Amino acid sequence: MSGQQYPIKLLIENQLVCLDQVSPWLEQAWLECDLPEALRFEMGLCLYEAVANVVMYAFDDLDGYMMASDAVAHVIEISLILHNNAIEFTIQDDGRPFDPLTQEERPRATTIAEAQLGGRGIPLMRGLSDKLEYRRSNSYNYLSIIKNITAPRGKKC
Repeated sequence: MSGQQYPIKLLIENQLVCLDQVSPWLEQAWLECDLPEALRFEMGLCLYEAVANVVMYAFDDLDGYMMASDAVAHVIEISLILHNNAIEFTIQDDGRPFDPLTQEERPRATTIAEAQLGGRGIPLMRGLSDKLEYRRSNSYNYLSIIKNITAPRGKKC
């Protein structure tokens, strides 16, 4: 991908309440960059799933389920990077290593009794994005969610 433009970033702590910051940030960035409206919901859903997974599962000392008053907060960095032909979200965290690309999909439930909560986020991200990339570097996880765009943008970010 060429023509990369400077990223738009959001930093949040690894607390469920901080997930409320993701949608307004995405809405503002989407408008500023004049991105295709048809892709906003899908990309927003992918981004929210990825960040929620980090908040809930990447850390032992503070996460979406345990709000210890003496726990140290971790910072999750979310970046929107524009390329000439793609939108890329990158989620960076210092949680435990986890490569979502190596996770096998669960079989689809055929009855309500077989249905389980959870486990649908990674297949959703795979299905709605054009490419997922993961790497671990210097104790950080980097997950990129990439969606190709064909419609020209009116504004430059």
